[in-house]
Amino acid sequence: MTMRNTILLTIIGALLLNLFIAGSVRAESADQNGAALMGLLFMFTAGNKAEETRLESVHKAINKDAATRTHKYIQTLARRFQIPPSMIEKRQNKEQGWGEITIQLVMAQDATRTNPETYPTLIDGLKRIEDLRSRIVRMGWEKIAQELSLDLRAVRIAVEDIRNDFRSKVSMQPKTMKTEKTEKASHIGINLPLN
Repeated sequence: MTMRNTILLTIIGALLLNLFIAGSVRAESADQNGAALMGLLFMFTAGNKAEETRLESVHKAINKDAATRTHKYIQTLARRFQIPPSMIEKRQNKEQGWGEITIQLVMAQDATRTNPETYPTLIDGLKRIEDLRSRIVRMGWEKIAQELSLDLRAVRIAVEDIRNDFRSKVSMQPKTMKTEKTEKASHIGINLPLN
């Protein structure tokens, strides 16, 4: 359970306990307490919706950033999650965008930390997230975070950190006329002329 959920449940529990102890609360007072409780629940769900919107925005930004430098982005993710680049390429070949892949990796890593019995490896977490994101179920990031007991804000922050790390490394490199095709070709040892 996330810290935010724990705090919310504590507040709700305290409100319910107060209502129970009061026992003889007037009807209008009970209505006010009920309205306050509903307000807290609304604030909590609205906060998660806002986080999901922010996460989607970062998702799109990563897709744009990595579009012309896929090899470098693969290397960034492979280093960050200590996995082989082929594992990332496999996901990209499934027509998942770079933002989608990044969010899934962050969530899977968090799931292995918070619930190692259920998700002992990154692969186990990824399989579960892919099932929830599949076309059949198509759960949003907020629902997946709830399902896996993850803090969506922490996920967004980690995804933003990865994007910022990638952008800083790319911007520090000298600008060249290389295209993605020549970058890939040079990676496997083929020299192509620049057009």
